[in-house]
Formats: sequence, structure tokens, C-alpha cells
Amino acid sequence: IAADSRLPVEMRIGALSSSLDLIEAEQLKKVATISSAARTKTQKLRSVIAATGLSTDRLRVPAAGRTSSATGGPFVPFKLDPNGPAFERAVLNLQHYAVEADRLQRLVLHIPVTRPVPGHAAITSGFGSRVDPFNGRIASHTGIDFREQQGAPVYSTAAGRIVKAGRNGGYGNMVEIDHGNGLTSRYAHLSVITVSNGQWVKRGAGIGKVGSTGRSTGAHLHYEVRLNDTPLNPMRFIKAGRKL
Repeated sequence: IAADSRLPVEMRIGALSSSLDLIEAEQLKKVATISSAARTKTQKLRSVIAATGLSTDRLRVPAAGRTSSATGGPFVPFKLDPNGPAFERAVLNLQHYAVEADRLQRLVLHIPVTRPVPGHAAITSGFGSRVDPFNGRIASHTGIDFREQQGAPVYSTAAGRIVKAGRNGGYGNMVEIDHGNGLTSRYAHLSVITVSNGQWVKRGAGIGKVGSTGRSTGAHLHYEVRLNDTPLNPMRFIKAGRKL
């Protein structure tokens, strides 16, 4: 109708206006659908991080996990015009959730929420107090032990930088990874270390093989998660990771 020059101008403009309204309504519907998905993803990732006991708002994506490090400038909060077009407001709302979902997704990659060995490996000693296997006295166990065959692969539980890769007292051959935000993970009693100091690794990267070096009674992996060098229960992180 809007293109029919034989019709009155008022009728053609009215038809065009109605068509544009329908297009805007359809666009708003699509944006709302995408926004809802991004909001759901954000809530899920926040719940995973919260389950570890960490504060989502205090964590920052490590430099290696950012899309670009060659940016800067003062922070000027964006103010949305409440009287602006509905579509513009919907798109800005979508952008908010999309940016937050992306930030949290990159952040979770640097939180140790996966298992360092395959899922069938049994836990032989949990976190907390236990009877020391060598002297029979009550002692504090700063990680969890996974029973696994000699030479079984050991994987990084989150992205980060290798800060220790070598012999470390009772830990035997040990790898320690710095994940940023004060978080580190340790992998001890290794028979073989396949990474080196300063190396960046992704989540799931092979870092060594199970062994019995150091203060150990048999082939297993001693695994730790630390925050500012204070040991935390790794199972809390692993259970949180199951939500992913």
C-alpha cells in the first residue's frame, strides 16, 4: 500500500507507519529472546562462582584472558535516557548482559573447577584433619588425594601461568599454577613434569604424570587449591564445576 502512488498520501503514510511498527515489534521480540538467554547464562555462571565461596564482583579476568590489553582511558559510566526509543533501550540492556556473560565466562576459565585426573579416579584422602600415614599422628591435610595408576595423565584445572615446576620437599615433583586473583593450584608427587616455569596453560592442558615422589606411600596425585596461599577445600570447587 505504501508504494502505491494511486492511493492518498495519508493512507500510504499510515500503511508505512504500521509496517515500521510491526518491524520494530519483531525486532524487540528477538532482542528480548537473546537478552533472556544472556541473562540466564550470567546467572548460571554467577551461581558457579558463588558455589566456590569466591566473590564474583571482586574477581578480575587475568590479563591472559582478556580480549585486548592495548586499551585504556577514564571510566565514564553510561547513562541511559529513560525516554529514549524502546528498541535502543532494549539493545543496551542486551549489551549489558552479553558483556557480563562474556566476562564471567572468561573468568571461570581461570578458576580451578574441574578434576585434575579422569573422573574414575577415587579420592583416598580428603581435605582437613587426618591420621598421618607415616607417623600415625593427627595432621592437617591441605588438599585431596586421587588414587591413580603410575604414569596416568594429570591436567590443569584452570588456565594460568606455571610458577613452580620441579622438586619441592615432601611434595616431591610438583607443579603450581597461578590462576590470577590470588588463586593457585598444586599437583604433587608427579613422576614426570611436562611443563616449565613461566609457561601459560589452558584448562585441561597436560602438565605431568601421576607418581609417588616425595612423601608418598604409593602412586597418587595430591591436589591443592589455594587463595592467597591459604589452602581451600578443592572439592568445593570441583562440585561447583559440575554445574557447568
